[in-house]
Order: sequence, then C-alpha cells, then structure tokens
Amino acid sequence: MDWIETQRLAHPAKAEQYASLADLQRRKLWHQLTEALEKFVQLPKENGEDLMDLYTQFIKDFESKLNSLKLVQIVTVIAKSTPDVERSSSFLATVAEKVASNKEAYVLCRMELAGTKLKAGQSTESKEIIDDSEKQLATIAGAEPAVSFTFYRVVSDYNKIHGTPGEFYKNALMYLSY
Repeated sequence: MDWIETQRLAHPAKAEQYASLADLQRRKLWHQLTEALEKFVQLPKENGEDLMDLYTQFIKDFESKLNSLKLVQIVTVIAKSTPDVERSSSFLATVAEKVASNKEAYVLCRMELAGTKLKAGQSTESKEIIDDSEKQLATIAGAEPAVSFTFYRVVSDYNKIHGTPGEFYKNALMYLSY
C-alpha cells in the first residue's frame, strides 16, 4: 500500500482513483478491482506517472486473482504506454507465460506481442508468433471476440507489410467483422 499512498500524494488529480484501487484490493473485491483497473489505465497519464510501475508495484501482487483475459487487456494498455519497445516486448512475453493456462488470454497476449514486434520491425519473430497463435486459436471453440479481433488486426497489419493484397484484404475484413 505504500506505493499507492506515494502515488496519491504525487498525483493529486488521481488521488481518489488510487484510494479506490487500494480499498478494493484491501477488501479483496477482485472483479470490481479489475473493472476499476480497466478504467484507470485508460485515464490520461500525468507527468512522471509510469503505468509499468502500476503493474510491478501493485497489480503483480494479486494478478493471479484477476480474470486472465481482463488482465491481458489491462497489461496491453500498460505495455503500449511504454515507448521502449524492448521493455514492452519483454513485459508482454512475461505476462503471456503467466497466463499460459488460459488459452484465450495466452493467444491474446502473444498476438499483442506479435503486434509490438511488428511495429519494431521484427517481422520474423512476429510471423512465428502469428503462426503459433493461429494454430492455438483454431483449437478454441467460441473464442472471445477480443481475441479474434486482435488476431485478425495483427495478421492484417503483417499482411499489409509482407503479404499479398488478397491476404491483407481477407484478414482486414475478418478484423472488421469483430
């Protein structure tokens, strides 16, 4: 709780949100905490605020209590807030291993990692992740729309750069259907 208190003092505009997060964690209201975290990471960052610290100093302690799919969605926003692509990639890879028991969360996290690597110009690694994720996604009956949405978004981005126009349009239309 010390980190939360430090952040409350450092960012008075978000003091109420930090207090709410601490209260929900103290009361072990994991579902409500997950929802509050989803909203919190979407708020504009203030000077000196690092969302990666939110994960390492706060979320990491109870991440196993949160819904894996929601955790990955929160972590994705945190990873995208970091300008350092290597740090972001490493962070997503670490979280992917932690949620590996949930196939949907694992595929979602891996596809976000593939998107990050693609933006960094690491197309080979991105393609390997895409191919692996495609096989895993095929085994999931009735996957959450967020998982399929992310898969087709990243695949269409990859095909936009390296694929044929037909593959790009096919995957872009699948992306738009979710």
